[in-house]
Amino acid sequence: MVVLRSYFKQWLAVIAVFVLCINSKSYAQTYNFNTSSASEIEYATQIKHAPGGFPISLTVWNNDWWQHIRPNLSHWGDSLKFKSLVSYLKFQVYHEYSHPSTVAYNYRITYQLLGYTNPADTVSTYTTINDTLTIGYNPDSLSAYQDVQLKRYTGFYKIKVSLTGLWDYTNPSAPVAVSLATMPDSNFYFEASIVTQDYNKFPYGSSTALFTSIDSSNVSKNYLGVNWQLSSGGSGPIILSPVNYELEWTYVDDYSRNVSTGAITYLTPSQMAYDFRHNSTRVWLDTNYYQIPLVYAGGAVVYRVRMVRPD
Repeated sequence: MVVLRSYFKQWLAVIAVFVLCINSKSYAQTYNFNTSSASEIEYATQIKHAPGGFPISLTVWNNDWWQHIRPNLSHWGDSLKFKSLVSYLKFQVYHEYSHPSTVAYNYRITYQLLGYTNPADTVSTYTTINDTLTIGYNPDSLSAYQDVQLKRYTGFYKIKVSLTGLWDYTNPSAPVAVSLATMPDSNFYFEASIVTQDYNKFPYGSSTALFTSIDSSNVSKNYLGVNWQLSSGGSGPIILSPVNYELEWTYVDDYSRNVSTGAITYLTPSQMAYDFRHNSTRVWLDTNYYQIPLVYAGGAVVYRVRMVRPD
């Protein structure tokens, strides 16, 4: 128990902190997963002037590849897993291009995708997909056209894309291969990306996290500011994502009254009786700090906090 007394005007605040074990129930609440992406782009001018022409290669690793996965191939899963691991291939008109195309076009690009599903083998273990993306453009601002198309794939830690050809698709029944040497300047691009949502588990060799550096010294007339940090095995603060917290507090009187004489006796913290099952307030937080409103008369505010994670 951590006890702090603070006097302001006629109020007495006694704060008792109780650290609970980790709770795995989510109570249908939501979590903020960190989203990150890695991508590689080939613009029309780069495709047009690519040395040797097609095929043109793009390679993308997810953002955890070099920092977490590759250095720890045998045990990276002990500290990291993915809520989602999604690859996108996108063919799109580049509307922000400073020299937009002056002619209308309908282009289909063909590609081969190698999707790597085994982090320990990026040479021979992959899924091969051959597919196409098609877009159109018209410099007439009143004309309708499809300026973007994308395909979505899941489960790839790394992708390697080979652009194999570009076709004039003005007549879909008789597409014509586009010669890069004679292709007019165009305002389109092709993008390959991997978007991930990470779940950071406990550090290697640790299965628990302890609350430490719990601070409730920020007291004013209107609120009690509380904050806390996590540590593991005495190694200092750690950062987990996603992580939420339940903060619960209740108010109790800090005195007892003799019914017969009316005499009032003030209680020490160890003498105060409280029960979180009645007359308590609980909030769900995605931060490690909160300001508890002090809307009570003289007495004690008792609070407790616990960490809540998706699994």
